[in-house]
Amino acid sequence: MSPDHQQNNLASWRRIEVFVERARVKAPAARFLRESVALGLDQYFRADQSMNALTFSTVPDGRYLPNEPRVIVNFLGEEGVRLVYRARNFSTLEYTLTFDAAFPTFRRFLNQLWTDTMPEPIPEALRGFFAPVLTPTRQ
Repeated sequence: MSPDHQQNNLASWRRIEVFVERARVKAPAARFLRESVALGLDQYFRADQSMNALTFSTVPDGRYLPNEPRVIVNFLGEEGVRLVYRARNFSTLEYTLTFDAAFPTFRRFLNQLWTDTMPEPIPEALRGFFAPVLTPTRQ
């Protein structure tokens, strides 16, 4: 990953922090971001937002192709988090979980995203992390 790509990733997370400050579900979203940044995930993934979701990817500029793999996070209230892994073939893996179960699954999804999209080895922040195997809520 180039230094410019990494700097773009870091800047995208700063923009998301401003978005979260105004969000309806500020507390869980802010906690999610703090824990991600503490692990250094902001160096490796771009963060973007839509009306009600955060999207994480490895695209350098935020220009998604329709089949671009990504991880989508919706905060449904103080305890609920909806996680979606969208793969290149448009298939999705989706879970609705409590925050404590969602964050390890989010890291697992980011591990898969890195493996699917980047030629470099998996970064230390993602390496060796395994969340419990869950059953998809939608196929």
